[in-house]
Amino acid sequence: MHSSTNQNSGARMLLIDENIRDSGGHYLELAQLLMQGAKQHGYRPTLATNQSFDQGKASELHCDIRSVFEPRRMNAWSLGVDGNSLVQRAGMARPVGASFPLRASQQVRDALSRRQRNPQRMIQQWSDGFLKLINDWKPEAADQILVNTADDFVMLALSNALQQYKSSTPLSVSAIFHFALFASNKITRRAREFGQQVNAAVQASQPHSISLFATTHSLSSQLEAVGVDAAPVPYPTRSRQSVMRHEKRNAEQPLKILMAGMPRAEKGRDKIATLLSAIHRPFLADNQYRFSLQVRPDTWKRLIPSELHPAYHAAVDRHSADTVSPLEIVSSDLPGQEYHQWLGTADVGLFLYDPVRYEARCSGVLLEMMVAGVPVVVPEKCWLDDQLQVAGGDGAIGYRYRTIDQIPSLLQRIRGDYVALRDRSQRYADVMRKRHTGANTIKQMGMPVVNAQHRMAS
Repeated sequence: MHSSTNQNSGARMLLIDENIRDSGGHYLELAQLLMQGAKQHGYRPTLATNQSFDQGKASELHCDIRSVFEPRRMNAWSLGVDGNSLVQRAGMARPVGASFPLRASQQVRDALSRRQRNPQRMIQQWSDGFLKLINDWKPEAADQILVNTADDFVMLALSNALQQYKSSTPLSVSAIFHFALFASNKITRRAREFGQQVNAAVQASQPHSISLFATTHSLSSQLEAVGVDAAPVPYPTRSRQSVMRHEKRNAEQPLKILMAGMPRAEKGRDKIATLLSAIHRPFLADNQYRFSLQVRPDTWKRLIPSELHPAYHAAVDRHSADTVSPLEIVSSDLPGQEYHQWLGTADVGLFLYDPVRYEARCSGVLLEMMVAGVPVVVPEKCWLDDQLQVAGGDGAIGYRYRTIDQIPSLLQRIRGDYVALRDRSQRYADVMRKRHTGANTIKQMGMPVVNAQHRMAS
C-alpha cells in the first residue's frame, strides 16, 4: 500500500486512535490535521475512535467516524518513560523479559490491576476493535492504514490482531511513535526490552507489514539505539497567520503570558504556584504581565498561591467584569475553536514541562505557539530547547531556563525587548508553517498522491 503509484481514485485512509473520546484535545487535533493532509493527497479519510466518542460530533469533522475501541491510554503499560511495565511482553501481554523475579512481580501487578486496566484485557479489547473495524471497512490494495498514536504496548495489540486477520492481500500499516524511551541518554534495560517487544511484534505480524515513524529526530534516534527503525516525520499543527498585537497596544498594557493545556505532572503542575508567587510582585501586581491558564474549578487552590486568591476570584467572577485581574482563568474543557482563539491572544508562551519526560517528545502546544509567531520560554536540555536552537539559539525567538527561579529575569528581558523578539518569532513562523502541515507529514511518510480528479472531489 506504499507503492509509488496509485491510480485508484477511490483510495481511502483509515486513521486509528483509541484515545479520541470527545471533540477537544490534542489527539483529535492530530487526527484532524492528518485527515486534512490525507485529503490533500487525494484520500477519503475514515477516523476510528474510542467507543465513548460522541457520534453527534461526527458531522463537524466531515468524515466517516467509526467508534470501535474500548480501551484507551494504552501507553500506561509501555516500557517507555510514560509507562508502568517492568518487563517485555509477548502475545496477550504475557511477561517474558528480564529475570524471573521481575516477571513474577509484573504478573502480580497485572493481576491486581483494575479490571478495565488489566493489560491482557486491554490487548484483547484493542485487537477485537481493530478486527471488527477492518472487517467492516474492507481495505483494498490502494488504501492506507495509519495508527496515529503508537507505542510498544499498542504494537503488541496491533500484532495480535494482524495475526488473526486472514486475507489474500496482506495489510500494510503505518504507526507513529510520540513518547520517549529513556532519559539523560541512558539506555535502560526497559528501553532495550521496548525495542525487542516492538521488533518481535512487527516480525510476528508477517505477512502483513508495519512501517514505523517518530515525531522527533531525537525519538527516532532513541528508537534506533534499541534496534527499531522509525523514520522521523514532522508533527502537524494548525496553520494560522500571526497577529502583530504589540503594535496595537501602548507601552503600559500588560503582556499576556499563556500556559496552554491542562496542568499535569509532566507539564509542570507542581511548579505553577511557586512561579506565580515569584512573579506576582515584580510583574503581575505592577501590570507588566497578565498570566493566563486553564484550571479546573476543583483544583485551583493547588495551583494558585494564597496571595493571588483574590485575583483568582476576580478572574472567575462573571459579575466583576470591570475588575482587572492579573490572572485570566480559562475553562478546562474549551471546544477546539475556542481553544485556538485563546492561543491567539498570547504574547508569551510559557512551558514548565519536565525536561526528562520531554527529552525526545514533541509538544504540539509549542509548535502552535511557534507557528503563531509567539515568543516562548522553555526548559533546557529537551526537545523544546532543541527547537529554540534550530531557530537561532537562546534569545532568537525566546529563552530557555535551567530552573524556574531563572524565569523572572527572562521575563524582564522579554519585556524590555519584546517588539524585536516578536518580529523574529513571526519571521520564523513562516518556516514552521511550511514544515508542520498534515500534508507534509503524510508526504514524509511516503504515502503516494492519488490522481488529481479524486483530490478535487474530496
